[in-house]
Amino acid sequence: MKNIIKDKYKINTAVDFSYSKKEFPQNVNTAVLFYSDKLMNYLRKSKFTEKRNIFFKENSNVIFCYIQAPGAPYTIIKCDELRKKNIKKFIILGMSAAIGEKYDFGDIFLIKKSLIGEGTSQNYIDENIDIVNSSIFLNNKLADFMKKDEIYFKDGFAWTTDCPLRETFEEINILEKKGVNCIDMECSALFSFGEHFKDIECSAVFVTSDIFYNNIWNPGFSKKIVIEKLQYLTDCIININSW
Repeated sequence: MKNIIKDKYKINTAVDFSYSKKEFPQNVNTAVLFYSDKLMNYLRKSKFTEKRNIFFKENSNVIFCYIQAPGAPYTIIKCDELRKKNIKKFIILGMSAAIGEKYDFGDIFLIKKSLIGEGTSQNYIDENIDIVNSSIFLNNKLADFMKKDEIYFKDGFAWTTDCPLRETFEEINILEKKGVNCIDMECSALFSFGEHFKDIECSAVFVTSDIFYNNIWNPGFSKKIVIEKLQYLTDCIININSW
């Protein structure tokens, strides 16, 4: 029954944003998706124009979209709506856990691929696929600007889960041996979304906000270095001339 519904009765129900032409910025092709209230306050202080959780500046082709609820389903709903406004590039700018003793708070990951551990992806790609890749084009673009601004980053292999309270150290230790070095709640769904719509490019940049090491979880979501790195990445992205 699941395959029948998925393969034969799929209906595109995404609706256009209710924004008027005056409210939604024109000539935008890139959306940065973020989840941090502190980053939203930073955008407000930085004099971004704000229209219903969309932040932008004049003459920029990038918008910042505040996602009120973390996780894959709500993220992809917003992406599908933004796609109706001709957004072709999606970048998650968020916080993630790191796995291993060599990582520290504020470390930056550019996510190259993600292990699917959430349920949204199967609505966009074959259910037998376990790992999805981000956009090489966007990754190169992001890597170039971070290197130019002397921002040190690490290649990320994420495990995307939709139930963080059910993680186990046994799972994490096994995944670490397979090369997974960070944990998030959205990016495999975003990459699957990009795989489905062939004209869409998707990537993710995470700042380390908590660390798993030696069967201990060490949270640091409100640490100054974490928030400052998110703000710094925001400034760098908005200053890129063209996406």
